[in-house]
Amino acid sequence: MIFPTINPFGGLTEEENLQTLVPQFDLDEIQQLIQNPEPKIIEFYGRKGRGKTTHLRALHQRFPEQPIVFLNKQKKDFNFEEWDDPILFVDSIHYLNPIRRHSLYKTFSTILLTSHWCRKIEYKLAAKPSYHFRFGRKNFRDLEAIVEKRIKEICPQSAQVEIPRETLRQQFRKHGDNYRLTLNSLYDDFNKNNQL
Repeated sequence: MIFPTINPFGGLTEEENLQTLVPQFDLDEIQQLIQNPEPKIIEFYGRKGRGKTTHLRALHQRFPEQPIVFLNKQKKDFNFEEWDDPILFVDSIHYLNPIRRHSLYKTFSTILLTSHWCRKIEYKLAAKPSYHFRFGRKNFRDLEAIVEKRIKEICPQSAQVEIPRETLRQQFRKHGDNYRLTLNSLYDDFNKNNQL
């Protein structure tokens, strides 16, 4: 590999990360689904590192006036009862307990959320129509497109990173469709090769 001074595989701002997105689904179609006034839940599900949060953020940019919430091990709840927004974006819905999730489904007209697994039964119990987008099962060409776009967007033309296809194939064999692990591994390789 030829390494520039800019590491294209880590430390990106949210905006830079969104610029390097290679959509797994048609974002225009999902935007139209969100804009449809009928109540619904739109679910992005799949194992971690497959792009759910990045897609959620990209769609939220099209509805910046609507709230977005990021849950994690430290933040496992939020006060949504006082909100009157028609649309809500929630990352990592699995951190809410089942009772709070049910209440959330009933509170908002349209919810776009991410989860590690499909929650179709929960949505039926809440009497809410749902649409499901599974993240994962990326092939080698998907990984190659993600890496190429990231390099092109982040590195100046004079300092483009060159990654042999075999290096990417090794990463794909090692990490499969978890492109976050692949980028982290490439980030580590970059830092090792730039040490004096």
